[in-house]
Amino acid sequence: MSRTDYEIAASYWLRIAAQWRAFTIHGLGYARRLRRLYQLVTGLAFKKHHLRGVRDRRKGEKEITRLRAEIMDLRAEISH
Repeated sequence: MSRTDYEIAASYWLRIAAQWRAFTIHGLGYARRLRRLYQLVTGLAFKKHHLRGVRDRRKGEKEITRLRAEIMDLRAEISH
């Protein structure tokens, strides 16, 4: 994830602006995929933060691996 992508994902208003641009330039389907990407990135950040205080991390690590794979797949889909 690039620094710009990270900054957008971390800011509500930047996410809204990016989604609006995606909608106006690429259409509804692309904007929905972009919104899903930001949801996944945010979910991954919260999961990683949550795991800092958890003793048994196996289940959380599996979820993190799943989220990362889904992010990579969606990112590849959006890039095409």
